[in-house]
Amino acid sequence: MTTLRRRPLSAALTTVLATAAALAAAPAAEAAAAPGVTTVKVNVGPLAGGTRITVVGSGFVHVRAVLFGTTAGTRVQVLSSTRLTVTAPRHGAGVVDVHVRTSAGTSRSTVRDRYTYLPAPTVTALAPAAGGVGGGEHVVVSGTNFSHVASVSFGTVRAASFSVASTGRLVAVAPASQAVRTVDVRVTTAGGTSALGAHDRYTYRPRPTITAVTPAQGPLTGGNRVVIDGHDFTAITQVLMNGHAASAVTAVSPTRVIVTAPAGVGTGDVRVVGVYGTSPLTTADHYAVVARPTAPTRASVVAPAPVPDAGPAHVLDTGCTDTTCYAVGSTADGQPLVETLGDSGWTPAVLALPAGATGGDLAAIWCGSSTCAAVGSADGTDTPLVETLADGTWTQVDGVLPPAATSGSYDRIACAGDASTCVATGTSSNGVLLAASVGGTWQAQDAPMPGLGQLADLTRVDVACAAAGHCVFVGNWAPTSGSARPLVETWSGTTWTPSVVQPPVVNAATVGGSGTAAAIACPAAGCMIAGSWTPDQSPASRPMVASEANGLWTSTLTPMPADADQTVDAALTTIACSAGTCTASGTYQAPPSNEVDPSYPDGFVETLHGGMWFVGAMAKGSADIYRVTADTVCTDATHCVSVGTDTPLGSDSGVATGAIAVTGPGGATQAVAPLPGDASDLSLFHVACSTSATCVAVGRLSTPQQWLLTTIRL
Repeated sequence: MTTLRRRPLSAALTTVLATAAALAAAPAAEAAAAPGVTTVKVNVGPLAGGTRITVVGSGFVHVRAVLFGTTAGTRVQVLSSTRLTVTAPRHGAGVVDVHVRTSAGTSRSTVRDRYTYLPAPTVTALAPAAGGVGGGEHVVVSGTNFSHVASVSFGTVRAASFSVASTGRLVAVAPASQAVRTVDVRVTTAGGTSALGAHDRYTYRPRPTITAVTPAQGPLTGGNRVVIDGHDFTAITQVLMNGHAASAVTAVSPTRVIVTAPAGVGTGDVRVVGVYGTSPLTTADHYAVVARPTAPTRASVVAPAPVPDAGPAHVLDTGCTDTTCYAVGSTADGQPLVETLGDSGWTPAVLALPAGATGGDLAAIWCGSSTCAAVGSADGTDTPLVETLADGTWTQVDGVLPPAATSGSYDRIACAGDASTCVATGTSSNGVLLAASVGGTWQAQDAPMPGLGQLADLTRVDVACAAAGHCVFVGNWAPTSGSARPLVETWSGTTWTPSVVQPPVVNAATVGGSGTAAAIACPAAGCMIAGSWTPDQSPASRPMVASEANGLWTSTLTPMPADADQTVDAALTTIACSAGTCTASGTYQAPPSNEVDPSYPDGFVETLHGGMWFVGAMAKGSADIYRVTADTVCTDATHCVSVGTDTPLGSDSGVATGAIAVTGPGGATQAVAPLPGDASDLSLFHVACSTSATCVAVGRLSTPQQWLLTTIRL
């Protein structure tokens, strides 16, 4: 039998076998080591779980679970022995340790394995809870759990920025919005997003918008009131006019603001600034500074007589077509007279009389664009006298009297358009008469009674026409019982209908009292009466205007000058309108301490802008004169010419001068009518203007007693 003998291993083989044994033993040693956690990436999350986190550490072999406190996470994915991912489970609020459990054991708790469960934030209040659509509002958001805030959203749009002051308060800058709307403000943290609630509502409000600035022009000196119309005038902080802050800003309503223009405003845009933004630039917000009207050129002549040395001509009224001006009256020997202004001056002419008449005079004239009509009385027949101008020729037309009247005359006239319809008023043996001409045929009647009591007295004021089917007579009616009121008679084209101007309403209460009309103007939009009203228990009258709406005449008390003595009468005496704007003038009296001579009244001007009346000072050459305005006419929508009388305070008679004032958006310019020779003491009482910027005023000299024609070229 052969015996096998074991050979000893070589040294190299022995080394290889030892190395292999060591390598085989290494996994067993590693598997035997317990895991450890060094980092939890994304270490906060909501109570509902669901946050995907990454755990970094060692010994992540044969991982059996990842625990959040005592609750196992889900979807564990081991990426390596040092890294794994897991989804956090639902848990109550607070801090938990994240443990990794393997076959070798569970990781120990350390400060590095902490994971915090955060409750969702809540929003309990917003301040402010509204802002402009342009955004930029700093909104204070109050609530709870404002920890680890990721974003603040207004609706679906994130805040431009935010800062967290505490876990119960943060400040967010509202983003812009494309529309006016209400959105929910929601705070998103690692704990979730705040739930919708009634306290998180934020409203985007529109910024102001300007639709009109009235007047759109003004003086460089400022001080004039400006009406701004538009939308969303709420929470207004200031109004800028070409970058300058306006004063006395008054928000009348969400659609109207009234301001006083600042001095040196310049031409530019008006901007309304409010809590919810600044009005955008539009073509409607432009405001221009304009110069005061230049002093007009004036020339005065004594009204020429048709025959030299025939005595002074009497002129009582004036009117202008688009190209020519006229004055009417009578000659010294009692013949109807018309004066025509031409390139070489005034030319007088005697007009025709009705059959059987021995003389006559013309008291009033109306002129349209190319035609005129004048009225008066004819002597010898005791009938009204009517003269019409067409194609440069004056024609006499027979006036008529009311039934049963034996005599009468016309002393006021107004026509519509091309004079196809005219109305006149005057007196007859029956009393006050009203006449109308349609197509050249006149008819007349006694003024109808208003049905509110017996007619004790009716004083004529004037007539005016807004359209062929809408002419108005105004007078002052004194019933046998009750208070005196302005009486309006409206011509519809076929009949006259009387109505009485209603008392003003102040602070939702009717003031009662009595009223007086002084003048009427009828632009196309409707008629307006100027005068005064004395409220019950008031010691003095107040300026008043009355307007018509749906057949009802209502009156309004207009502002008085700031220095007016409330115990002394104030009244409007003239009114003129053009293109939706009216200018009225009148008289008032300042307290004795404010005047050199308190016994004299002074003049003031009211202007209608945007449906509101604004009071202004009257242009005068000196503070030591008092002015009474007798007539006003507007040459366009912005410029008016007024005439009257200036009298030095404390003076005796014989030193009055004819006053002329040209008003416009740039202010007012005053002038006086020149006097011929050594004449003095002039009062101007009527004015008319043509579209060629030529105006004519008529007046009377007391020394010597003559009638004056003053040409005013603007």
